[in-house]
Amino acid sequence: QTVKLEILGPAGNVIDTQQLGAQGSGRQTFSWNAGAMAADGAEVKYRITAANGTKAVTPTLYTHDKVDAVYSENGSLKLNLEHLGPVDYTAVSSVN
Repeated sequence: QTVKLEILGPAGNVIDTQQLGAQGSGRQTFSWNAGAMAADGAEVKYRITAANGTKAVTPTLYTHDKVDAVYSENGSLKLNLEHLGPVDYTAVSSVN
């Protein structure tokens, strides 16, 4: 499998690309130095594309975030995350 990471700026434009090369199946990690963008508080997102030979592979994306609050809304447990905002607890894969 070959994997490509694209970092998207606030307008959705690609501001950096990293070829991550061949990756095994399962959960993988990457890091990217946001540098001045982090200091400015600019919002960035990422996009992963993967292929197994010539066939596209649909990745499952995860992210790390800080839990600011836990609350109940309409009988459902919610987490308020620092960057993503309100998220239903059932959407959370792991808590560290």
